[in-house]
Amino acid sequence: MARIGVTLEDVSDAAARLLLDGKSPTVALVREYLGTGSNTTISRHLKSWRANNHKRSKNLLSDKMPEKLIPTFESLWNTALSEAETSFRERQEEWQKSQQALQSMTDDFETELNFALKANDDLKQEVDQLRRLRKQGSAELANLSAEYEELKSDYRQYKLAMTKKIKALKAEIERLK
Repeated sequence: MARIGVTLEDVSDAAARLLLDGKSPTVALVREYLGTGSNTTISRHLKSWRANNHKRSKNLLSDKMPEKLIPTFESLWNTALSEAETSFRERQEEWQKSQQALQSMTDDFETELNFALKANDDLKQEVDQLRRLRKQGSAELANLSAEYEELKSDYRQYKLAMTKKIKALKAEIERLK
């Protein structure tokens, strides 16, 4: 058997009882009073109740209150409701401004992040280029070192050959003297 959900009538009765007890009907208080119901359902019915109650200006206290006081309390209620709506709008505007400021900060951070990521990519490319150049330089150095050793060996052989030739020429000069 399916469970019967909380109805608008249940919420309206609970809200009226809470008002009679001097409490402002909230989702939490109505749920506590009813002992059941989801916050979403109660909230939806409470909004409907407030809209209907506001439109009809139904006075829930009229049974126990002298008729002469009803206009005074209606005026007080309307003033309190107006003040609450004004306060709500002001807070809503403040919240919207803070949301806009947060969004602006988020946008700025995203811009900075994108700039940092681009700079990071550029630096990675530079590092890669430097590594390639270092590798090329190492290869060139190895080639030059090999050439140097070869030239050094050739020089030693040439020097040895020249030393022998000089000795031979000196010997020839001595013999010719």
